Amino acid sequence: MIIHNAGAADHTEIWIWFDPNTDQNRRHRHDTVRLKADPEIGIFSCTALTDFGLPVLQPQFVEFAAVQRFGELFQQRANNKGSADSFAVVLATAALLRLTGAAGKIPGKLQPENSGIDVIARFESYLNRNAEATAAKESNNCNSICPLVPVDIATDGIETGILTESEGKIYPAKELGIEFRMGDSALKWAKIMKEEVGVSSFRFPKGFQSLDLNAATEVLASINAPTAISVSFYADTRSPHQAWRRQSAVSYPIFAEFLTQFDVCRQTIDDGQPLQQLLSSITQLNKGQLKRLGKLRMPLPTGRVFRLGEEIRGLDPLGIDRPRRYALGNELSLEQLLGLVKDLDTNWVPDDERSWKCLIDIVSCCVGPLGTRISLPASQILSASKGNWIGFHAQLAAAYACKVVDFNRQQMSMAISDVLEMTDDFSQSVVLPNVLAAIMETGNQLPFPASQDIEAAKRLAFGLIIENSRNPIAVLLATARRWLSRIPALIAAEGQIGVGVTQSNWENDPRWPKLAEEFHSSNGLVVWNLVSEEELLEESKRLSHCVGRLYSRKARRGECHIFSVRSTDGSQSFSTFEVASPVSDIEQIARGGVKILQHKARNNRPPGMQPSLAVQDWLNAVRSNLLTLHLADVRSWRRSVELDSPDAGSSVRSPEDAWSAVLGRNWQQQDVRQAVWNEWNSHILRGELTNLERSGEIAKLGSSRSLLTQLKPGAAKEIFGAAVP
Repeated sequence: MIIHNAGAADHTEIWIWFDPNTDQNRRHRHDTVRLKADPEIGIFSCTALTDFGLPVLQPQFVEFAAVQRFGELFQQRANNKGSADSFAVVLATAALLRLTGAAGKIPGKLQPENSGIDVIARFESYLNRNAEATAAKESNNCNSICPLVPVDIATDGIETGILTESEGKIYPAKELGIEFRMGDSALKWAKIMKEEVGVSSFRFPKGFQSLDLNAATEVLASINAPTAISVSFYADTRSPHQAWRRQSAVSYPIFAEFLTQFDVCRQTIDDGQPLQQLLSSITQLNKGQLKRLGKLRMPLPTGRVFRLGEEIRGLDPLGIDRPRRYALGNELSLEQLLGLVKDLDTNWVPDDERSWKCLIDIVSCCVGPLGTRISLPASQILSASKGNWIGFHAQLAAAYACKVVDFNRQQMSMAISDVLEMTDDFSQSVVLPNVLAAIMETGNQLPFPASQDIEAAKRLAFGLIIENSRNPIAVLLATARRWLSRIPALIAAEGQIGVGVTQSNWENDPRWPKLAEEFHSSNGLVVWNLVSEEELLEESKRLSHCVGRLYSRKARRGECHIFSVRSTDGSQSFSTFEVASPVSDIEQIARGGVKILQHKARNNRPPGMQPSLAVQDWLNAVRSNLLTLHLADVRSWRRSVELDSPDAGSSVRSPEDAWSAVLGRNWQQQDVRQAVWNEWNSHILRGELTNLERSGEIAKLGSSRSLLTQLKPGAAKEIFGAAVP
């Protein structure tokens, strides 16, 4: 491998690529990784540039599961520039090996070559997200290149758990959790590479030096993240068809990238033929729709609103800064958007930038995440706008009690996460308990819980809330807003409903394993690991928050760990924090994966200085091996949970107990079900559903028939009659 150090005194910057002379890289692949870090603050970024046989390399974001741990390792080496640079090379090496599927070479043990990979097919599989082709590519590439990993880098990598050695070869450790994500601009990176590594020994792909990157910048101005294929197409000065290519992009700015993905489009452009009819055929847009879209210049946003692993938090309508449970994907491609636009009336298609932005935000942050869950076609959901996208955006903001100017993509994403949490609660505290109770009243045996039944209950919950609304998204947002304001009342009404209990052989042991023993911080406070429902409920009572109601099942399953910052005698709680469960079998990486997901004081307010210092002391003790972690116990417990999942059923427990693991201990108590329904009926729901006085009537609604039939056809037949199939 060739390592190019482009860093300076205040930062580390490493470029790494294959050496065609020593790495069996006879096909002269140009795959490259750039890692840049500021060791002082422990922040780093990594980008992979993939060779698809084009003049331009395709960039991808590189994400590491243990990013926080690696940031701390950078900080530990901040005083030694050489050590920090070496660590950057280790991470970059792991990324390059994972990107290409190559194995590092140990001197004297060469891997056999495997030639014949079609690079154009690889790029097409990349664009089409063809998992099978990608898997085949990785399998083939594994033996095609054998990079020589310097001994000091291999040693450092193995000691830090980033690299591993097997049969004389070097591989990235499986626990790294390296992921590659699209969304970055090939045009931007072509310019960066020309400036930063053009003076080194890097051999650019064939044709790169003939590119006019300024020309490509101009014609791709409406594309946020141009791919390697579009940059190569528009920047190629060797082509005699540059004028036609420029004209096509000027005529359809937001389609400039889209046009390069089809052979027939590229050929039509180079032949100087009209594009409108061909574009209509490919997109199914009519002439009027294309004409309106041709006026637009604003690019589609790229990437997720929240990065992978980033805490999703912000103010809710009550002014409380709190985390959200759902990390929603907000990626939206032009192809997806055009699939919706083609079903709109021509006059509804935006032809101004502000309307276009509103449509993009609503589709990516609301319609996309909700569409499959509420079983309504996107065109029906969007029909509430009547083509007034600015007004529609304002309606949704008002439903969530948010100012229009603040109802941006980030706020929309958090609002829809609130909608999903609200619907989960309605499904598990109202829909399922009453439907299951109706089955028991018929004398039928309950089925064991299954994921498809729980999902069906959520779909029913959405349908009951929406009813026949003309603006379903606004109804859901308004319902979520009211639900947020009634959470304390729901906690009082539900008791323990919604709080999971032990499964199978856990029933005789109400506690789950500790991640860590109690820890005494330097300021006299004590950090306690809460390991039972009773302890979590007590913590909720002390601090008036929802940890006992919403996190008990998650903690019991070993998916997180809850800690309380308390007085020395434990009689007073000051704050509560959630920790991600370690996933690695390697202790050093597991400790690095211990991450504070959230830390809250009374009423979900930010904690004070002293509790925050105590938590920082605790985290430092974990990272410094000063606090024992019961990793083996936690892993064993999680394996037991997985083996005894609801889908698997169990001959040891009853269906009622299995459902209690999902819904909570009190779901069978009619007075609890009625109290919960009274709260939803009086304060949260709107519409005809509120005409039901008794909670049990929900199971007898016609809309509940499908769920009842799925759960227990015999019970559904008794309740609804012989018409049930």
